[in-house]
Amino acid sequence: MRTTRLLAGALACATAVACLAGCSDDKKSTTATPSAGSSASGSNAEETEAAESALEALPPAEITAKAKAALLQAASLTMELDVSSGSQGVKGKLSMDKSGHCSGTMSTGGGSAEILKSGDTSWVKPDAGYLKMMDSKAAAKVKLGQYIKGGGDDDLVSFCDMTGFAEEIPDGSVGNEVTKVGTETVNGARAVVLSTTADDGQTSIYVATEGIPYPLKMIHKGDTTATVTLSDFGKSVTVKAPPADQVIDSSQLKD
Repeated sequence: MRTTRLLAGALACATAVACLAGCSDDKKSTTATPSAGSSASGSNAEETEAAESALEALPPAEITAKAKAALLQAASLTMELDVSSGSQGVKGKLSMDKSGHCSGTMSTGGGSAEILKSGDTSWVKPDAGYLKMMDSKAAAKVKLGQYIKGGGDDDLVSFCDMTGFAEEIPDGSVGNEVTKVGTETVNGARAVVLSTTADDGQTSIYVATEGIPYPLKMIHKGDTTATVTLSDFGKSVTVKAPPADQVIDSSQLKD
């Protein structure tokens, strides 16, 4: 699955800040849509239970197709990720929308960075620990608390891509077969658990059985291990560009 290539790429980039400054020594508000996990009451309870049973009764490929369609139609979401490969690891929480707005943080063993993105422009504010992982010449040009301005397609913000992530949900075709393995609860919402195996490892997908069938979580186990949790579907995402006197362009960090 390309999903794990995205995870591995984000891991490599986040741990080196390579997209913005080079390795050391060596990509508005939105209209709200109903969120998964909203509860039914009264006469709607039986209808909700029936809907859950109906979704769980579907073939696995149909469930993943519905999950992909739901994610593609979502106006916005919040993604939490925890990725590791060997001795490297990165965690992050990003809120994003289809209009190209994204905000959040990513952290690795030595530090963290605030991420802002609006359209084709991104701003990354590294903390002291993150600055130490940058190329020393580039880091010397960045003041603590300053944002590094880059393109919206920088690898460090590659996870600010709702459509790209949705496209990676397996469709049940040859080489992407999916099986059902049970049900679990994700942040209070009931989910049917699906599993798929590829050359890069095994991935479990948790799809909401109540309300819109959003994918609520994905867990990958392989050379790269990762947990991605999705929530806050339809909540507005607002990004404000940092003041000009707090910004340095990434082009100024290159030799």
